[in-house]
Amino acid sequence: MDYVPTTGAYILEMDNINKTYPGVKALDDVSLRVKPNEIHALVGANGAGKSTLMKILAGIIQPDKNSGEIRLDNQTVAFKNPTDAQRKGISIVFQELNVIPDMSVLENIFLNREITRGGFYDWRAMEKKAAEIMADLELEFHLKAMVKTLSIAQQQMVEIVKAVSANVKLVILDEPTSSLTVKETAALFRIMKKLHENGIAIIYITHRLDEIYENCGAVTVIRDGRWIFTKPLDEVPMDALVTAMVGRDVSQTFPEKSNKQFGEEILRVEGLTSEPYFRDISFSLCRGEILGLAGLVGAGRSEVCRAVFGALPLGAGTICFENKPVRVKSTRRAIDLGIAYATEDRKYDGLMLGRSIRENATISCLKQFIRSLFLLDKKKERRDVRELSGGLSLKTPGIEQPVSSLSGGNQQKVCLVKWLLTKPKVIIFDEPTRGIDVGSKEEFYHIISDLASQGLAIILISSEESELIGLSDRMIVLKDGNYVSEMIPYENCEIELGHYMFGLQYGKEDLGHDD
Repeated sequence: MDYVPTTGAYILEMDNINKTYPGVKALDDVSLRVKPNEIHALVGANGAGKSTLMKILAGIIQPDKNSGEIRLDNQTVAFKNPTDAQRKGISIVFQELNVIPDMSVLENIFLNREITRGGFYDWRAMEKKAAEIMADLELEFHLKAMVKTLSIAQQQMVEIVKAVSANVKLVILDEPTSSLTVKETAALFRIMKKLHENGIAIIYITHRLDEIYENCGAVTVIRDGRWIFTKPLDEVPMDALVTAMVGRDVSQTFPEKSNKQFGEEILRVEGLTSEPYFRDISFSLCRGEILGLAGLVGAGRSEVCRAVFGALPLGAGTICFENKPVRVKSTRRAIDLGIAYATEDRKYDGLMLGRSIRENATISCLKQFIRSLFLLDKKKERRDVRELSGGLSLKTPGIEQPVSSLSGGNQQKVCLVKWLLTKPKVIIFDEPTRGIDVGSKEEFYHIISDLASQGLAIILISSEESELIGLSDRMIVLKDGNYVSEMIPYENCEIELGHYMFGLQYGKEDLGHDD
């Protein structure tokens, strides 16, 4: 039975909302209803329409004309812009934070809403109000601190304090834990529960289903721009939720690894050191092999790979590529050798969001498309990009679309197209499924496995233990920049891996086993 309280039981009602872009129906009669004092999950695969729906709610974009109705506290509303939505009690905290780094915490909290007295800013009144909110939420960072000195989690809290200071009724949290540590995530959940206790409704968007079941009371699923259902979360088993999101049963998460054959060694590093990030790291990699790098945040996994890719200078150590010693002093040198690096933060250092798919895809290999007189062979460029994009099932009206208009999963595919066009022999995947939905994750797992089966050597960095274990043929564990252990993944090896990652000695005695 669908979750439909009686009329008037909601703080928010969005009914039959439509949004059309040229060639794309982003939202097709989508509805969302949220009760007061509720943490409500909004889920769906990448490209389902979640962000579009929330941007309409926050006044960032407008729905189609004569499209549905939005009611807040049982009053029909239409938000012309974000400021209009904020005045009426709607606030959104995006995955990409909207703070001003070179301003103080206090200045950010009251930006464009400063309290004045006699024509002058009343900093004492603003500080008092902010301090009261922070005390209520049990936050301790200093109001006069520059925001750029704060961690990502603290900057996120600044946005939440800003929302509460504006007498918010409903807060939208968009992928709030994607860049947070375990400890920071726990702190965010505590703040969410405090907001909930104070009568503030929350719409929670995430691809991490365990977080939904830990924090939310109800869930709305949208798929391909259409509303699927809204139900109390305790009526929806996780497998049913996944099926509703992706439109199919996701039962086989990881590809089969049995009977894999590796080629010759292609990469060997010995004694790599780059203080203070890591020291004396050695490993090898064969063609067709997936090597997982495991470790906690700060273990040095990304830094080791950046050094191999020429993006971080080495203090000591050697790199052999195809049995020849090489000096990789730049990323250009790495690319020319045949090393590709799909970075962790695709929006910061992986893509040019304002540029087209085509421009992003060919930026690292433009020389392939240069013909006589130094002219760009645009016909060949478009053909190659379309061919690879089609092979990866990239969903887009065309390759001239700006990357910023794509879902997270499709942006990640553009990153992959970019690196495959360089014809790499080694690909480093740094958190390849961060911020993408479960259906797209399964698709990426098969893409990575297929690339390895074609003879590409792959280094995989992931903070998800199941991902490392399910995909890797072999794993190297790092802790605090030091090599800890090498292990072959096996079923239910999470405990052993966890012991290594936390620096604990692993053995039968640790688990209470008898000989």
